Amino acid sequence: MFRFLEQKQLMPEWQENPYRIGKVASGRTILVTGATSRAGRQLCRKLIDRGDQLIVLVCNRKKAAEIFGPHAMIITSLDVLGRGTTIDRVINMAGN
Repeated sequence: MFRFLEQKQLMPEWQENPYRIGKVASGRTILVTGATSRAGRQLCRKLIDRGDQLIVLVCNRKKAAEIFGPHAMIITSLDVLGRGTTIDRVINMAGN
């Protein structure tokens, strides 16, 4: 998950392997569960690269932050989403 730099600092995955964020925002907001699994990471990378806004529902916020950095809203409970939050699609990758 981390790679050592010459100065013995750790580099988060999202910096080591940068996202190619879509030039045009798709306007879609997608909620993904299981985003930190291998399959979940690959899916989320494609969604971010095409310009989707991601909300990832995870158990381990620290691990998700290392993977996605500022490129996804990281939540551990749906309770934090306000009533005005619009979600266009839900993708369940939990257990994959």
